[in-house]
Amino acid sequence: MPPSHAPFSRESPAERRDISMRRSEQYYIDDGNIVLFAEDVAFRVHKSQLARHSTTFQDMFAVATPLQSSETFDGLSVVRLSDKADEVLEFLQSLYGLP
Repeated sequence: MPPSHAPFSRESPAERRDISMRRSEQYYIDDGNIVLFAEDVAFRVHKSQLARHSTTFQDMFAVATPLQSSETFDGLSVVRLSDKADEVLEFLQSLYGLP
């Protein structure tokens, strides 16, 4: 199955731009409630899973301001990561216990 693509846009019309992002085949979870962007890959996962296993994410989610950003993807808040997509994939595999 080819990776699916979706346009990304900021909600502010003055800053509107479209970027092609591909959804992770393994970690674009239907009931996920946060989207992580690493390189050109979108990972839709659970804030509770991230916070449970990472003090960095726990602290990030405890502060409301960063998640009130106008940046959304599929209606969910976005966290942009500087990590490589394959590193994020490995991290999520360790959290979820899936290959």
